[in-house]
Amino acid sequence: MVTRTIQLKDDTYARLRMYKVGGMTFDEVVRRLMENSAVERFHEDYREWQRRVLKNMERSGEFTEL
Repeated sequence: MVTRTIQLKDDTYARLRMYKVGGMTFDEVVRRLMENSAVERFHEDYREWQRRVLKNMERSGEFTEL
């Protein structure tokens, strides 16, 4: 196994720690979380979030087309 270092904000790390049970590793926690969220659904949710941000920018006048 290759060890990687990832950066997390303090509040993200605190939330992630709440998922650890018993002797689980962070790798096991992250894998279980990913198993419960399909990649396609994750990207679909992200695209929807982008559409909402763009729409809000257009409404507020902060967005101008190139």
